[in-house]
Amino acid sequence: MTLNERAVLLNELAQGLRPQPLHVLGLADARRRERYCADGCGHDWHQLGGGVGGGAL
Repeated sequence: MTLNERAVLLNELAQGLRPQPLHVLGLADARRRERYCADGCGHDWHQLGGGVGGGAL
């Protein structure tokens, strides 16, 4: 494998490992909601809609 081929492979691997920021925030909000907001709450960010967990970013 040439040096250029290795660089391309490493670049592709790095691109695949990058998280999607809004998706990550949605997952974190869903987990936080399960732990701390299971009985209902008035947090404004839960009312934004359109994400993971029924209303997360």
